[in-house]
This record gives sequence, C-alpha cells and structure tokens, in this order.
Amino acid sequence: ARLHHANVHVTTAKLGFVDTQMVFGMQGAFLVAKPEWIAKRIHDIIKKPRDVVYLPRFWRLIMLLIRLTPETIFKRLPL
Repeated sequence: ARLHHANVHVTTAKLGFVDTQMVFGMQGAFLVAKPEWIAKRIHDIIKKPRDVVYLPRFWRLIMLLIRLTPETIFKRLPL
C-alpha cells in the first residue's frame, strides 16, 4: 500500500505444489506444477498486474475449501 502512490504494483503469488526437490517423493503430491509453467504464468501476470494470484488456478479452490473448513474439523484431518 505504501508503494501505490509511487506507481509500484506488488503481486502476491500463492503457489501450490511445484515440481522441485522440496516436493520430490512427497506423499499425496499429485497436483504438481512444472516450474517452467509457473515461471511463464508469473511472467504473464507481470504484464497484467493483479493483487493476488493462485498458481495453478485450481489452487484457489483448494485454499477456499481449507479456509471454509471449521478449525475443529481441520485439526482432525490427517495432514
């Protein structure tokens, strides 16, 4: 917000699982995006700025479901 008057736009990229060494061999990581694909999308976003972007797009739905899950139920999930 402080940079808005200086004509600087900040985009927050919220990423799902990206196929890197960090997720290699991780149990349940079947929705994994390629780093090259993520980089291309971020490059495209720079041309058309947004405040928040979820990559891959379906990650927005996953995070919405997580936020809507009551905390008492969420704590019981085997994550």
